[in-house]
Amino acid sequence: MTTLYSEQDRFNSLVEASPMPTAIYKGQNMIVSSANRAMLDLWGKNEDAIGKPLIEAVPELENQPFLGILKEVFETGKTYYSKESPADLVVDGKLQTFYFTFTYKALKTDQGKIFAIINTAAHLTELVAARKQIAETQERLTFALISADIGTWDLDPIHNSVNWDARCRELFGFAKDGEVKYEDVLSCIHQADEPLVHQAVLKALDTKELSHYDIKYRTLSKADGKLRWVHCKGKAYFNDQGIAYRFAGIAQDITNEIAGNQREQQLLTLINNNADHMTVADLQGNVIYMNKASRLMLGVDLFADVTKLSAKDFYEPEELERVQNHIIKEIDPVKGWHGNISLQNFKTKENIPCRV
Repeated sequence: MTTLYSEQDRFNSLVEASPMPTAIYKGQNMIVSSANRAMLDLWGKNEDAIGKPLIEAVPELENQPFLGILKEVFETGKTYYSKESPADLVVDGKLQTFYFTFTYKALKTDQGKIFAIINTAAHLTELVAARKQIAETQERLTFALISADIGTWDLDPIHNSVNWDARCRELFGFAKDGEVKYEDVLSCIHQADEPLVHQAVLKALDTKELSHYDIKYRTLSKADGKLRWVHCKGKAYFNDQGIAYRFAGIAQDITNEIAGNQREQQLLTLINNNADHMTVADLQGNVIYMNKASRLMLGVDLFADVTKLSAKDFYEPEELERVQNHIIKEIDPVKGWHGNISLQNFKTKENIPCRV
């Protein structure tokens, strides 16, 4: 027994000196024979826990796996190690979930008989919470990118390789797997846009420029030759020697946007060159648009900002009252309205009878 107690005293001294949360559980009843301040703080307990069975010292461990694991270690002598395991503990009067990496290791007498288990632990709750927050943020970012139909790319300028996500590979017509070289990317850019893209990349990778990469250009799919418009934004990252080691960003398919803008421009060109007077205003009478014929007829300069004008500039008060309080209310959603109105020239104030 002398050997037993001397060994136990030695282990107790080690527990007190340990910078990590450490405790020793004696016998099959797992009596807390020693626990340092770090372990007591981890449990949310004081020195009264020492000398009690672990289940009495930390009663919230009931129905958690730890007591069963301790029993198995005591019976088999096999060390148990667990990484980032959750444990529910009452700390500051509240039952809370914490995360620990811990070890249960059997202690033996000189005769090889197990008399206790030493428990060391590392408190990793903040690390696990931070990692979880990062994962959730990444998940939200991924969802936002998918919702916006945006792909991501990451160029290694030193090794001349590009890491693409699935959406970027689709935009440029690359297979889902396999390495992509920068030369492969250039080969997908429309020939007319390649010099512009190359120049924008050089500026972004130049420490003297420190320019953000923001460019719209056409791509030709490697897979099927389909033409797309893409909007790419990115930023270069430099080491202490001023060498770009990373160039990363996003790519978005703007083909429909470009096509819509082109159709809008074509429509505006058609309207602007129409011989008929065409004016667009909101229901409050604020002018939004006037075509060329309308400007000429109503005395508005061709390059004047018409959004500064309103219906009051083109109607006599009585006619304006008729338009706002009668004609607008008579407009049919399908058939519109047909009739006669009287406008006035913005500059000369001349009355202009019109069939609308």
